[in-house]
Amino acid sequence: MATISRNAPCPCGSGRKYKHCCGKEKTVSLQSVLERELGECMRDVLAYATDRYEDEIVPFLEERQTEGLPETLAIGIELFVTNWAIFCLPLESEDTTIFASYLQDRRSARWRPSVRTQIESWQGAVPSFDELIGRDGERNLFVRDVLTGEEKQVHIFEADKVPEMEEGDILIGLLVPYGQAYTYFTTLLVFPHAGAGRLIATLRQEQEQHGETDGRAFLRHAFPEAMDLAVSQLIWEFVRQMEWEKPEYEAVMQELRSRFPNDQEEALVRAHVIWRAYCNKEHPRIGHPAVYAAALHYFVCAIAGGEELEEEEVAFLYEVPLDKMSARVDDLMLFSFDSMIDDDDEWDDKDLDFLDNDDWELVDDEDDSANDYWDLSDEDGWLFDDDMEEDEIDLLFDELMAKMEELLEREGWDEKKVMKLTENLVAEWVDAGEIDEADAELVCEAMQALALEVIRAQHKG
Repeated sequence: MATISRNAPCPCGSGRKYKHCCGKEKTVSLQSVLERELGECMRDVLAYATDRYEDEIVPFLEERQTEGLPETLAIGIELFVTNWAIFCLPLESEDTTIFASYLQDRRSARWRPSVRTQIESWQGAVPSFDELIGRDGERNLFVRDVLTGEEKQVHIFEADKVPEMEEGDILIGLLVPYGQAYTYFTTLLVFPHAGAGRLIATLRQEQEQHGETDGRAFLRHAFPEAMDLAVSQLIWEFVRQMEWEKPEYEAVMQELRSRFPNDQEEALVRAHVIWRAYCNKEHPRIGHPAVYAAALHYFVCAIAGGEELEEEEVAFLYEVPLDKMSARVDDLMLFSFDSMIDDDDEWDDKDLDFLDNDDWELVDDEDDSANDYWDLSDEDGWLFDDDMEEDEIDLLFDELMAKMEELLEREGWDEKKVMKLTENLVAEWVDAGEIDEADAELVCEAMQALALEVIRAQHKG
């Protein structure tokens, strides 16, 4: 096949030169080469940091509450906090940052001058929360820092890596200089504009509590905490997007929100998650929404972690009969125990679409679609050894309940003795190798909570 001269008329008949028409797609621009090399450098920086400064970074990762989150979101949190540590975390032993150390160790790297200039300009970069205020094409964005008000032009290297976004969305990431504009270091997270106002107000309140007047200084020191707030708000937006199978299911949540303490948002989010899973599996018939709302309030706060409450005071708060509320509490308790040993209670994939971003992967792991769901069996405080069979867990619980019945008949109702008996049994299971020692505390808490509810019900009867 004859080669077409770049200056020849394009054979498509457009009248333009081949190099400016169909041949243009085959031309490799210097910009694309620079973007590719800078992308490789970003990955090199990340690998350098996680390999050499793992001990400095890991404590900040361990402080993040990622259990029970979709794996992609959990990995994203780790990546953003790692990026912050690379550029902002002071290294006490070296009086510098990880990125400055990287530049020093790579000073003999054979980078082209334009690449080296760009990389060196990244020093001093700080994560930011930016509102998307416009865009020019697919890869050029215009953003405004929500804490400083500074406006910037942002260029995304690869068009197929641009997540879906709309004006008003909040873009979370670490911007580094790129020519006269900026680009995101490794990736970004899009926070939906529906909750942007609440997120901005929360960030500004946190900044004020830190006594910082400069937004960049605040995020330089406290970005991990700010990221925690953003994730909490993101989950809340997920909860707000829930569609209920029946209006009465939503009525229960409306009743709960109207009486739930304003300073316990995390517990309220958990209540939404538990109620959604319960409705999906049990399809309850709701006669009086306040009864279920009261039971859910007590269950979430007093049993699944939260303030200590008495059933009587919750029933009084919701103005419902105590016996009916207690019966619904028992239903929720039994459902939660079933969830510990049942892998079928997972969120539909579509429920988490707006959280999903495959580009957050630090390494190319094998796909595990089950981790893209929010599985109630992974909720804090309700964990068993993943290797345990369902029959094994049933046997352990049967043993516990048999001991409890003996105790009840022999000595009568005594909550402290119930708690102590559970602790002793769990210790025996650890010694016998039936459960891992690392899981003993969580298993004990779960067993105690369930045993107390069952025995209380028997005692009342």
